[in-house]
Amino acid sequence: LHLFSPSFLKEARKYAKKIVGQISSPIFLPPDHFKLYDLLISSYPHYVEKFREMGIPAEYLKHAFEEEILRIVGPQERKYGCTFVGGIGQGKMHQEARALFERLAQSLDMDFWGNIEGLNSHSPVFQKYHRRAWGKDMYQILGQSRIAINRHIRDVAQNYANNMRLYEATGMGAMLITDRKDNLGEIFEIGKEVETYSSIDELIEKVKYYSANEREREKIAKAGQERTLRDHNYQRRCQELTEIYEKYL
Repeated sequence: LHLFSPSFLKEARKYAKKIVGQISSPIFLPPDHFKLYDLLISSYPHYVEKFREMGIPAEYLKHAFEEEILRIVGPQERKYGCTFVGGIGQGKMHQEARALFERLAQSLDMDFWGNIEGLNSHSPVFQKYHRRAWGKDMYQILGQSRIAINRHIRDVAQNYANNMRLYEATGMGAMLITDRKDNLGEIFEIGKEVETYSSIDELIEKVKYYSANEREREKIAKAGQERTLRDHNYQRRCQELTEIYEKYL
C-alpha cells in the first residue's frame, strides 16, 4: 500500500469499480490513506480488526506456498542441520532478533543466510553466515535444511503467526521451529506438524533434541509439509479470495 499515493488512488477510482489493497508489513501511512480503499486484506488478524474499527471493510487471508517450487528446485540433500534464512535488521524493531540469533550462533551448529545489516562486524553470526539468498536459492537452502528457525517481528506481528517463512520452510520439507503465537494452532498442529518456542533457552533445547532424534524430526517435518501442501497452497487461497470478493461485488 505504501507504493500508491492518494492522488493516484483518486485518479484510479475513475476507471475501477473497486480498489482493493493488501498489507502485512509495518504501517507507515496516515489513517486517511486507508479510507481510499473499498477493501483491505491482511494476513494479520489484528490489522483486520484495526481497519474494521476505522470503518473500512477488511478481510483475513493467510499467506501460502506454491507446490510447483518443489519441481523447480528438485530433490535436495538435507546437508544443513539448522538454518535461518531471512533478515536481521537495524533499529529497535529488530533488537530481539539480534539477541536471539547471536545467542543461537554461540550455542548451536547453525547456518545463516539473508540480510544481516543490523549486526556489527564482531557478531558471532558472521562466523556462520554465508550470503544473501532470494528466490530459488532461498528455497534450495530450505530444501537442504533439516531444521528451519522462524521468528516474527513482535512490534508488528504482536502475538499472531503470519510470515511467509511458516509456509516456505514447511513447504520445502524442513522441520519448522517457530515462536509461539496465539493463532498458530489454527495453521498447524503444534507438536505434530511444527514445533514452537517461547524463550531462547527453550529454542536451543528443542534444536538440540530434534537434531539428536532424527525419526521424530522427520515425522514432524513430513506432517508439516503435508499440511502446507494440502491446506496452505495458492489454489486454496484463490478460492478463499474469490469468496471474499463475492461478498463485496
